[in-house]
Amino acid sequence: MTTLVVTGAASGIGKGISLEAASRGMHVAMLDVDQEALAAAADEARSAGAAAVVPIICDVSDEAQVVGAFDLVESGLPLISGVVANAGVEVSESLFDASVDDWDRVMAVNLKGTFLTARSALRYWRRAERRVARLRLVAVSVRWLRRRIQYRLRGLQGRDLRVRARSRIGRGSRRYPRECCGAGCD
Repeated sequence: MTTLVVTGAASGIGKGISLEAASRGMHVAMLDVDQEALAAAADEARSAGAAAVVPIICDVSDEAQVVGAFDLVESGLPLISGVVANAGVEVSESLFDASVDDWDRVMAVNLKGTFLTARSALRYWRRAERRVARLRLVAVSVRWLRRRIQYRLRGLQGRDLRVRARSRIGRGSRRYPRECCGAGCD
């Protein structure tokens, strides 16, 4: 049997991936910061048929916690065959109202957390002398990001400053015309 490590496993996509792995009889290490939601998700994974479920409270932006989580998984579960770096947060306020601390938290969890998780996995596989055939780190799909930006820009249309981006695909160049409110920001 093999083990799957999933970060952000208490809800959303991470929970779905964990439950799917559990239904296939895998060992699942579920990492998340939300203790109550993680316990509930772990119970669901056990009832879905997982060989073993290990819920671990872990803030992926903290290096010591990520390393400790992988050490715990290594000592108690079979060989790790996959890692899903799914943990992520977003700022719920608009860009105008978001603070620098909010932005730092997003970067710490979404980018640093993915890096720390991937690095811990690679170090584990090196110690296990396991060849890594392919490593994919996809934090967010480009299509989703584009839609999210367009959605946010639509919300700004009633404001003084409007920014519109258009691309001319197929002509070899991209143009990004900009309209300004006339406040001297050209």
